[in-house]
Amino acid sequence: MKSAEQVMSQGVISIHLSQPMDEAYLVMKNNNIRHLAVHDDLKRVVGIISDRDVQRAMKKNKNSPITELSFEFDEDDRISDYMNWDIKEIAPTETLSHVIDLMLNKKISTVLVAEVKSYPIGIITTDDMLRLLKTLLHGKSVKLEMPIMELWGHSIKSLNV
Repeated sequence: MKSAEQVMSQGVISIHLSQPMDEAYLVMKNNNIRHLAVHDDLKRVVGIISDRDVQRAMKKNKNSPITELSFEFDEDDRISDYMNWDIKEIAPTETLSHVIDLMLNKKISTVLVAEVKSYPIGIITTDDMLRLLKTLLHGKSVKLEMPIMELWGHSIKSLNV
C-alpha cells in the first residue's frame, strides 16, 4: 500500500486569525501553497484561508484593467475577515471514497485530517486528489477504500507570524 509521502504534500501550515492579509499572501507565496489552516490564540484550528480568499482582499489597481489586482491589501483587513469558518475535518481512518464524496457534495477544495478534537495531522486538497488520479492513470494500484493514514503523513508546521 502507498505511503503518505508518495501521494500528498507534506504538512499543515497555519497562521493566526488576527494577522493582516498580506501575511497570508506572503506565507502562501513563499511556501508555494494555496491553503492555510487558521488558528486562534489557543492554537485551535478555526478555519481555512485559500488563495481565492486572499485574492478577494487584494486592492484593485486603479491604473490597470479592471481585472488586474495589485499585491496590496487594506492595512485593516485581517485573515478573520476573509477566511472560511466552516471547516471540514475527517478522521485519519476515513476512506478516499468518503473524501471524494465530501469534496464533491460540499463543493470544497480542502479537507483537514485530524484525530478527534486535536490539531490537524494533514490536509487534503484537490491538488492531492489530482496527483492520486495521475497515479491511477499511469496504471499504479491505489485502493479508493484505503484509509487516509496510509496515504498522508503526520508532519505539521505552524507559523507564528
